Amino acid sequence: MTASLEELRKQPHWSYSSLNGFLNICSLQWAFRKIYFAEPEFVSSALPFGRAFHRACEHIAQVRIDGKDIDTDSVCDLFATAWTEELTGNELPVRYKAKESAESLRETGERMLRVYVDALDPAETVIATSVPFSVDLTDINGDVLDKPFIGELDQVIEHDECAVIVDWKTSERRWSPGKTDRDLQPTVYLLAYAAMHPDDPALFRFDVVTKAKTPCVDRHMTIRVADDFNRLAELVKLADRMVEAEHFVPNEQSFYCSGCPFQSDCRSWHRRKATSPVYSIAA
Repeated sequence: MTASLEELRKQPHWSYSSLNGFLNICSLQWAFRKIYFAEPEFVSSALPFGRAFHRACEHIAQVRIDGKDIDTDSVCDLFATAWTEELTGNELPVRYKAKESAESLRETGERMLRVYVDALDPAETVIATSVPFSVDLTDINGDVLDKPFIGELDQVIEHDECAVIVDWKTSERRWSPGKTDRDLQPTVYLLAYAAMHPDDPALFRFDVVTKAKTPCVDRHMTIRVADDFNRLAELVKLADRMVEAEHFVPNEQSFYCSGCPFQSDCRSWHRRKATSPVYSIAA
């Protein structure tokens, strides 16, 4: 029996979101979460919204697997319930952006889901949804790295006799050209799929639904080759060395700063780092 994602996460590991957060968002924010265990000040509305939207998309995928018709109103009701549960289940306050509210985001999510359902391709066959994985990473010399990558495939479909891993994303705006080809997530997920299905080549696709007043669905397909996996291994080895050396740097030019839940800790970090053993891996 395949272990659940929760069970897999009990072992030391990397995930795409963790590696991306460390390398591309802010290594100090990563350390506040993973090393210093700082208490976040709030939860950005994007997190519970994304989880509620994801739950609705999982439901859609399962209905398609079962060969049933999709009831869009039921999907929207499911999202509304999931959204309420996400909000009431948070111990921390939810921080909304300007002109956002719980009600406006519920309406936004329902509009997005209606557009997403309308854009579904009947030629696709959904094979699986919510597929957990754990995959070892091997470098170019054939050495297996200490920690595996762990995660979950949102959806696997078959289109034109080819397997396609599909990941659902919500976004404030449409993605720029080339973003998908540079993203680490397809690299990780295609590596995992190749380990599970060595004789079944796959593609990767982001299904991006925008939060605009009139939402749109953009599909971004990409592939990876063996050298991409070698590059990923070197990035992970570098990240491991940086963590061991406590090379955590505040990324103060990042547009993620305004939504960071550790802003107070970040402002005082340099003083506390110099005087407190709390800010030390060895502590």
